[in-house]
Amino acid sequence: MAKKAKPTVPSVSGAKTPLKSTARAKATAPATAPTATASTTATTMPTWPALDPRFMPDEDDALSVQTPTDIPYKEPLLANLQFRYPMRRYQEEILSLVNTKLANGEREIHIVAPPGAGKTIIGIQLISTIKCPAIILCPNTTIQSQWGGKLDLFLPLVDDGVRIEDLLGTHEDVPLKPITVLTYQVLSTPGHEQDYLEKLAHKGWVEELMRGREITMGEAELRVLEILQNNPKAHAKEISRHVSRLRKKLTEVMDLNEVLHPNAMKLLQALRRQKFKMVLFDECHHLTDYWAAIMIQLVKFLDDPIVVGLTGTPPEKKSQSQEMRYLSLVGDIDYQVPTPALVRERGLAPFQDLAYFVEPTGKEFDFLTEQHAEFHKLIEELCVPPPSTALIAGNAMLPQLPQSNPAPAPAPANGSQPAPVVIANLPPLSQFVFDKALEIEANGGGFAALMKSDLAYASALLRALWQLKLPRPKDLEFSPELTQAPLLEDWMVLLEDFASQKLKLSSKTKDHALFERIKSATRKLGYAITEQGLRKQASPVDRVLAFSEAKPRAVADILALEYRVLQDRLRAVVVTDFEKTSATAVKSTGGILNEESGGAIAAMRILLKAPVSTFINPVLVTGSLLLVDKRIADQFIEAAKQYIKDAGFKFALTIKEHSPNGTVREITPEAGPEIAPEVASEQNHALPAPYQDVIDNLASFDTFNQEENSENLHPVESPGQIKILFDKELPEEDITSAANSFASVLAKREALVGTGDFVELSAGSSAWESRLYVAMATAIFERGITKCLIGTRGLFGEGWDSQALNTLIDLTTTTSPVSVKQLRGRSIRIQTNDAVGARKVANNWDVVCIAPALEKGLNDYQRFVRKHDGFFGICDDGQIECGVGHVHPAFSELTPAEVFASTAEFNREMMDRALVRDQIYDLWKVGQPYNNRLVECVEVSRLRKLTLTPPHLRHNMDYQAHVAELRSQLNGVWFEYMGLASVLSAVTLFFTASLAPLAFASLAPLILGGALARVKHRKLYQRIEADILTPGSQEQGLRDMATAMLVALQQTRFVPPTVSKESIRATVRSDGSYRVFLDNVEAQVSKHFSQSMRELLAPISNQPYLVGKYEYPLLDKLGPKIEVENNKQRFVRKYLSGRSEPYVASYHGVPGLLARSEKGRVAFQDAWNKYVSPGFVIQTETKPELLNKYFGIGPSLAQRLLWE
Repeated sequence: MAKKAKPTVPSVSGAKTPLKSTARAKATAPATAPTATASTTATTMPTWPALDPRFMPDEDDALSVQTPTDIPYKEPLLANLQFRYPMRRYQEEILSLVNTKLANGEREIHIVAPPGAGKTIIGIQLISTIKCPAIILCPNTTIQSQWGGKLDLFLPLVDDGVRIEDLLGTHEDVPLKPITVLTYQVLSTPGHEQDYLEKLAHKGWVEELMRGREITMGEAELRVLEILQNNPKAHAKEISRHVSRLRKKLTEVMDLNEVLHPNAMKLLQALRRQKFKMVLFDECHHLTDYWAAIMIQLVKFLDDPIVVGLTGTPPEKKSQSQEMRYLSLVGDIDYQVPTPALVRERGLAPFQDLAYFVEPTGKEFDFLTEQHAEFHKLIEELCVPPPSTALIAGNAMLPQLPQSNPAPAPAPANGSQPAPVVIANLPPLSQFVFDKALEIEANGGGFAALMKSDLAYASALLRALWQLKLPRPKDLEFSPELTQAPLLEDWMVLLEDFASQKLKLSSKTKDHALFERIKSATRKLGYAITEQGLRKQASPVDRVLAFSEAKPRAVADILALEYRVLQDRLRAVVVTDFEKTSATAVKSTGGILNEESGGAIAAMRILLKAPVSTFINPVLVTGSLLLVDKRIADQFIEAAKQYIKDAGFKFALTIKEHSPNGTVREITPEAGPEIAPEVASEQNHALPAPYQDVIDNLASFDTFNQEENSENLHPVESPGQIKILFDKELPEEDITSAANSFASVLAKREALVGTGDFVELSAGSSAWESRLYVAMATAIFERGITKCLIGTRGLFGEGWDSQALNTLIDLTTTTSPVSVKQLRGRSIRIQTNDAVGARKVANNWDVVCIAPALEKGLNDYQRFVRKHDGFFGICDDGQIECGVGHVHPAFSELTPAEVFASTAEFNREMMDRALVRDQIYDLWKVGQPYNNRLVECVEVSRLRKLTLTPPHLRHNMDYQAHVAELRSQLNGVWFEYMGLASVLSAVTLFFTASLAPLAFASLAPLILGGALARVKHRKLYQRIEADILTPGSQEQGLRDMATAMLVALQQTRFVPPTVSKESIRATVRSDGSYRVFLDNVEAQVSKHFSQSMRELLAPISNQPYLVGKYEYPLLDKLGPKIEVENNKQRFVRKYLSGRSEPYVASYHGVPGLLARSEKGRVAFQDAWNKYVSPGFVIQTETKPELLNKYFGIGPSLAQRLLWE
């Protein structure tokens, strides 16, 4: 059926969705039903009622979906399904949108709403209305089980003979039930590899070199050949890396018969035979790789079914091929509900994000220092010259490098060539830096051109020249930014260039050895030297900071604080990456970390020793363990038995009591079946829940990028063995390492527990799996028997639900946007069954380990920053902001190490905020209207203290006109009083002229008038003096710049003339930083203004145009008090004479939107002169010394995104 095109629909998205596609057209929604796409264009979104019954529509108002006329078969068992409660407003809007799309012949529906927004209800409502058999696919069994619970809400209250068992089933049912719920793994089985991968790998390597190093194909082929001849080991490793990458791509070109297991093919045939014409992809953000390839084939096999994609977190930061794969399944986003909007509408609970900082233990800090030591030693060896260093040709150390394109020097008399500038006995890296500098200066543009094309590399070279006391470029004035020691990133850039361009291409064995030393030293600090250039990766430093022993200790402090406030209402979850760490991670840290470091068991052990455990009684829940605080064991076991009975099971629990002395006493000796694990590398995709922690452990492998989490890794249980299967291909040595590590872990389950003061619960039944006991522990947790659960994100992340949860402590290392948003969505469910819970506020804690004294000591902090990318939260000033800045105004991706000089102050502030949940609730403005749009904002800190802003600007006058007015005011006093006195004196003289003795009385008015005029003149002069000498405030200075920017953008038509100056917001945050943004404007206008302000305030680097800001010097700090007063008086007199001259206090870049045209530059200069300062726009090509002199000077800036 042909699809009708639809125009772009304005977004109601509260956060940017990067997915774009033109592959599928969209239908126009009815005027009454607002919709959303992946665009971020701002618009006003109608509000909708939430869970509060007062805001619910009447049941008669419920909206259903029209049944498409082309559905060939309708299932009679679905005839009476109907949701028994009113829909939320936005759910109705979604159903209205679906009506329109189906009516227009479109069959892809893509809904994005945060966890807790009722996506499952929407899915079942669609099934109940269309009434055709539907297949629902989920990422795990926990989410799979939730569909049955929600389906119960659609059954008629009057028994019509239809039970849930008749409607809902899995792939094991024959025939399939009308609503069949599967996991993605059931339909996914491995493919086969091809033999020609090495040839493709060679081609891929060449193409990668051409892109990454910007060289020709011939140069790339030559480089590969040189490496093969001179360094065959490195060549083999690169080929292996490309082969591993290519294996994954093979699934895109295979057909189903070649890819799928025969059992999966039988299931597909049954789906088609039973006329399944609707496919719902739950948590469809998983569909970017292997699963997506299979699901695309599924949709084709079912002959164009209706496809519904439901997710709370659309995939971000994916490759173009992954995005296209995803969009080809579910199409562009049709409707997106932002989390802040749901909070305002009482659909989700308000929350605040908090951070607790710790420092490594003494043993850990020593290890971190040692990891840095090899790098420091390497720099010393490669850079520190021996005492005999001297210049050849008898020259002293030159202050500058030879000038670019110098005039030809006269030839020596004897006809020999002039001696080159060479420094004898320079260490290797110093010589390389010097040679590079000579090479750059020999080129036409020199360093000035390099700073425009590659600022990072130019800065690294210049700082190194300065630090190593080598000759520096001629006529380049070094700014303070370039006269500091090279940063760690600078050294890494230089080392990579030295290693890749000199050592790796050398035929000398000693150079190869040095190359390996450099690779080893940089790898320890998290940098990999690859053929693609310098790449960041996980390192032992990362692991020690991420899994520091100090973190679980901080958990106890946080929980003690939370319990002090919430008492018995506390419901907390502590989430880790894994149960225990891998042997690889332990080995890489030289024994500093043990097998429990960073895991759930370590958190459990430390928390049990803390005093607060007496009140919160923690319970550990992982994929293979259920451990209970012994103090509540009896109560917990009784509740567990009742839960198992109510669930319809009849097996007995096995209870093992673990004592601190290491003894284990089995109370009920029912043993489960033994499993002899073996780890294999062939692909398979079944996912038995008990081994989720095996998957979680893989995150700590060197070869795994931290952004690639467990979604691409799958264990499979078969008789006598466990297979760990990889969607991401690994080199064979890593497969072997994985096998050895995890076979050992799984073979000794008792070793997972060790000693402790708790009991272990298990059962010998096959029904005892994580899906059952996680739900059981959650139910007991909500009752308050335990107030703290400890577990892994594989279980307490996506799909887990607890409305009572109000405190989340995140100890995970994942920075994947999907994983972060899913995890933080757990704590913000509304507590519908608790009246007091109506004002629930969730505290979401991150525990961050830092060592500011070390170059890589902020790695864990940088991970924390990445976690909050794209995540909105409440700020101290009530703004809802995207990114880490909402946790604290001092936090950004560029936070300097000195900010963390005192972590205790940050922790005190965070703990104070944790105590005032009611205030946080009020900051969210729950129930109040909103615009539902994004506002771009510049945040400015470390501003230069202003001196005396030219006073005439405050009065909107030029200097000479202002002086003329002030002098007129001063002179007017004399004219006023003396004129009146003269008249009075004349009158007096007229009447007393005949009386000589009284004639002198006529002088009295003149004397009195002069005295009064003097007094008034002095007061006026003092007011004028005070006005002239008033220093400018930082806030007013920013407002003046913002006003000038707004006016210039309006004159050049980048901003509509209707935007008033009152729309400018310049506010102060708690740390003294400033926000600057335009309020109540469209998104594009906000973007233009924010971008221009950021460019205006940015430190000087390579801007093509600059403008000076002129000020007068402050006169109150120039010496003794008498001298200061004299200076002030002299300055005021000079100002009033019209002869004072300000100095250039700073330079600012002209924003790109205005700098690109003469009209824009003139408009900016005029506005700048009127509102900010005298000054002219200067082209830096004509005055490059300004860039050199002021390079790097400017405030600290952070780009923020606000929701309002």
